[in-house]
Amino acid sequence: MDVQRGAAGAEDGNNLISTLLGIIRQDGGAAAEPSSMDSLVARILAENERTYSETNAALASLGQAQPGSADADAATPAQRELQACPAANTVQGINCRDRICARWAGRDPACPPR
Repeated sequence: MDVQRGAAGAEDGNNLISTLLGIIRQDGGAAAEPSSMDSLVARILAENERTYSETNAALASLGQAQPGSADADAATPAQRELQACPAANTVQGINCRDRICARWAGRDPACPPR
């Protein structure tokens, strides 16, 4: 009796695997899916470049500074001093930022009023 159950269970397992593999094969043939990792990376990079170009064009039409332009890179004196501080997640970095923002509080967006 156990031999018959084992054979029936193995057959059910094979049927399940066959069904699942058939479903996987049907879904795997979709044309929209990239055929390799290289094509996926190429598609993502192309979309990223297109989005970057569209964003720059939209900013230019609004008259705002574009990323990478001289206006966008111009930092205030307070911001340049803050950039020279050690990492913000260190005690030295926190102390440095406190000293700088004490002088610039309320006069620079990086140092809100106290």
